[in-house]
Amino acid sequence: MPHDPTLVLPHPITDAPPLKGPTDTLVYAGVARPQPFLLAVLSCSAGGTETHGVKTVELGERLLLGTLGVVGTTCGNVLLAPAQARRELLAHTGSLLETLLVSPDGLLAQWARPAATPLGSIQLALRLPGATWNVDGPLLRADAADGVRLLQLLPTPSWSVEEEHGQLIVTALVTGKEGEGVRLLATADADVSGAGTRLRRLTNACAVQTEAGLVALRTRRLAIHTGVLEIDDSLAWAQARLDAVAGAAGSLVHESAHGEPFPCDPESRRGWTALGSLASGSRVLPGLTTAAPLGILALARAAAWHGERLDGDVRAALTSGKGWTQMSPALATVYRAALLASADAGEPWEGKPYAKDLRERAEAVAQVSGGRYLPMLGHPRSPVSDPIALLLAAALQLPGRAAWNPPAEDPPPGILRALTAWACLNDGPFERGFSLFRQHLGDGFAHGVGLWPERARIHEPAAAALVPLVLVQGLLGTRIDAYFGRLCLAPRLPPHWSRFTVEGLTIGDATVRMSYEMTGGHHRFHFVQGRGSVPVMLIFEPILAVPPGAQVWVDGTPTNIALRRVRDRMQASVQLPLEREREVSVGVR
Repeated sequence: MPHDPTLVLPHPITDAPPLKGPTDTLVYAGVARPQPFLLAVLSCSAGGTETHGVKTVELGERLLLGTLGVVGTTCGNVLLAPAQARRELLAHTGSLLETLLVSPDGLLAQWARPAATPLGSIQLALRLPGATWNVDGPLLRADAADGVRLLQLLPTPSWSVEEEHGQLIVTALVTGKEGEGVRLLATADADVSGAGTRLRRLTNACAVQTEAGLVALRTRRLAIHTGVLEIDDSLAWAQARLDAVAGAAGSLVHESAHGEPFPCDPESRRGWTALGSLASGSRVLPGLTTAAPLGILALARAAAWHGERLDGDVRAALTSGKGWTQMSPALATVYRAALLASADAGEPWEGKPYAKDLRERAEAVAQVSGGRYLPMLGHPRSPVSDPIALLLAAALQLPGRAAWNPPAEDPPPGILRALTAWACLNDGPFERGFSLFRQHLGDGFAHGVGLWPERARIHEPAAAALVPLVLVQGLLGTRIDAYFGRLCLAPRLPPHWSRFTVEGLTIGDATVRMSYEMTGGHHRFHFVQGRGSVPVMLIFEPILAVPPGAQVWVDGTPTNIALRRVRDRMQASVQLPLEREREVSVGVR
């Protein structure tokens, strides 16, 4: 009889840390595709398809698992690294996050809810070689002609095992504990003693460093590394959501917002989505037209970031200038930003008179719109009190804008919360801005990574797009002029961050990597230009929590650069060509 209760099982492993990531050396982050993937380290590999999951796991010369999956789920998005994967599984009960990790001792898998909600019950289905088997609590042992397989599943499941032609067909019904996920460890060896040793080693497995040959597979898009899983993974998942709406399906998602006011109407959502795609390093601006000011703004910024001539449709739309006098103050605020961005992007190509005309148009828009004055400092009349216009002026950093005070109450989830975070990072309390940004990330994780539901909608691309947008233009204070090769960074990082890295900042054909480390109140920034035919000119203006008398060092040499006060922080200003690796440090002597 295949079931042999006399087969000896080792003691269960009770201390297995939760799996994280992958947050580094990504090969792919996007919508699950019906194509193969392979996770591999020395002596162990797992292969399958992105949409259907694991098909085989091999350990040494042995087949460890035939298949592995959660019954009743489909895969929405994946993060793939050379030895690790994370899949978003969709089921009628909600989303599950599946994390897979291969190590030289076998496979680790984990299933958890994306937020602190009960996992409930899930049913795993798998196959593995074996002629005889035994189960005891969380452990399953399978003996085949080439050795022993050991599986441990926590919490303890209800096992169901059938033998069929030298294979075991296993289903396991397991109920996760409050705040905990389900974790599987799978290994094999010649005998049960060796398999037990491998099982114990598996509890200490972590993502391995990739070989030099695999590093070339790394994504060239924007990536961040803070060590906070929710932040690091949220960017990759947001980019995956943007990729998902690059085609016709995205239009349907945007149209579902029909009837909502600006800046959440369908055309505006297309604009936010395009701006987020641009910030994430993509050249695809899905569903974008010049029908709305946000579309013009996104196209103008794309031209500036890529060092290209303004699109003819943009020039035509700006020349006509139809209807701006009838716009609401909020809509006119974005239109003014689009005019100024188009002037900056068009001046190198169309000449100074063209840019001067656009800036004069922007000033005319600022003077009056629909009989009401826009929010401007020093205006002879009282500015309008439209809260959305004030919010957008702060988020888009319009020159001469009136002072903006963030609302006392937190904004509702979605676009308005993210825009408020962005405005706070530009004009308001930095800590409040970062807190709202974290809440925006949490909104997405609460209902499935990257979903950002608003009302009855899920898969919200515009809210996802604001993750890279707020990160790049709010937290990092990025401005780009690719025609002249200028990159301005004015980071205003949270004071409790001691390490941070961002790579894939794109300016024309160049990419820039910035890393940050704080030790003992000393702030050190390191810059490396990757791709690019000419060195980028970096204008670096960090806003830091340092005393007014702090010293600035450039490449290890002290300077006489004076700091200026920005609210309760101090700001330095340094210009450096990135023809080589550069370092800027700020701190007390």
